Amino acid sequence: MHQRPNKTKSTSHPSGSKGKPNERPSQQQSKMLFRRSVGKSIASWLYSFTQLFVIIGIFVALVYVYDKRILYGFAREAGWIHSVRNSPQNLDNNLSGLGPGKEGQENKKVQGLKEALAEPPDLGKENMNISPTQSVGEETGKGDEQLENILYHKKINEDKLETGEDYEKDKSEDGNMFTHHVLQVLTNSHTKPHLKTRFDVCIRSILRQSSLNLHFFFVVDKPSQEFIMEALQDTTDDGISKSKFQFTFLNIDDLGHDLAPYVTDLQTKLSGTHPYYRDTIFYLSLGIHHRGILPSYVKQIVILDTDLKFMNDIKLLFEFFNDFADDNVMAIAHEQQPVYRHLFSLYRSQNKGTIVGDPPPNGLTGFNSGVMLIDIERMRKSKLYKEVLTTEFIDKYANKYHFKGHLGDQDFFSLVSMERNELFYILPCSWNKQLCIWWKDKGYKDVFDLYFNCPDPIHVYHGNCNTNIPY
Repeated sequence: MHQRPNKTKSTSHPSGSKGKPNERPSQQQSKMLFRRSVGKSIASWLYSFTQLFVIIGIFVALVYVYDKRILYGFAREAGWIHSVRNSPQNLDNNLSGLGPGKEGQENKKVQGLKEALAEPPDLGKENMNISPTQSVGEETGKGDEQLENILYHKKINEDKLETGEDYEKDKSEDGNMFTHHVLQVLTNSHTKPHLKTRFDVCIRSILRQSSLNLHFFFVVDKPSQEFIMEALQDTTDDGISKSKFQFTFLNIDDLGHDLAPYVTDLQTKLSGTHPYYRDTIFYLSLGIHHRGILPSYVKQIVILDTDLKFMNDIKLLFEFFNDFADDNVMAIAHEQQPVYRHLFSLYRSQNKGTIVGDPPPNGLTGFNSGVMLIDIERMRKSKLYKEVLTTEFIDKYANKYHFKGHLGDQDFFSLVSMERNELFYILPCSWNKQLCIWWKDKGYKDVFDLYFNCPDPIHVYHGNCNTNIPY
């Protein structure tokens, strides 16, 4: 029988094996899958790379917006740029903008600041006679109200500061009129508008009632310096102050750099994780007595937070200097919440009956640094104070009390007071009436009023932790 031929084609293969009809489509599919896989990998890598750059960009932008001086300070320390912000050539750009209708005053101020930077200012002559509320025509011949400020730059006369000489002709004439000195820190006001409002309330409440001629030292960044100039000009225009005043700007970067050698080690021992207080400026009061931090004619100074409202003459606050005992180097009020009851809680649990962290009048309550009176001369001479400014002291007692703080200088002074309470004159609660009640519902409701209550007439309200001052 004739057999019909097999129509199935046989395909030869290099391997000699029989081929399968779907082999070639499988190779094509594999290539396509490979290409897709490579493409997806590249796309995924590019996407991740882009995300990384976006995150870095956002971080840099946030840092820049939060505080431009961080980036500037890094570049300056690296030697990439040099500080020209306060040179006479840049005053037209940096210190203009005194508000509408003040062009003539602006020209006077800029010219005056250029002269101040060209040579050390003489505090005893024209620039010390600032009369915010009445014409100074008889004194200056200009016939209109004026407001002047002095830029204090330590670096200009560094050699004199190192030998203890004064930057502005010592106490000779400045001491005759402006013997009462006040220091305040204001930074980041351009990103936190509420700081401007609080400062304005504070400075007006001081000047409105002060019977003293005051010299203010403002620790500032550039935006806050410009704001303060405007605020004081407005205060002058409104006729708020009944006494004369002058003011000096201290650049926060320069001051922090000068302060760092004295406080950095102590700061490291005490600092918690709160980023706001890592800056050395929040330990300024610890090292303010070192020569070169302030002009040497400053013997005593009142350091104030900017979230205060004075209800009485600041002269009464300065009078507490006269009440210091022999060992007192500063005056400060107790903390009016159970903050240190909490921070010393481990020690308290291990030492039943201790007065550490107890409320006043008999407890070691801890302090609030919103209002401080610093006797700089006493600080310099005190052997006891020199002892507590050592890392050995802080190491020993931070370990003893299991203490780790996060509130800057007031943590330091609170820890020191557990062992050396004689260094401190205790201000009455009425001169720093703190309004914050954050700790009341944090497990301390039953004892809160023992810390918070202040039966005396209030002289200074303190709107700490962004509390409103309702008066």
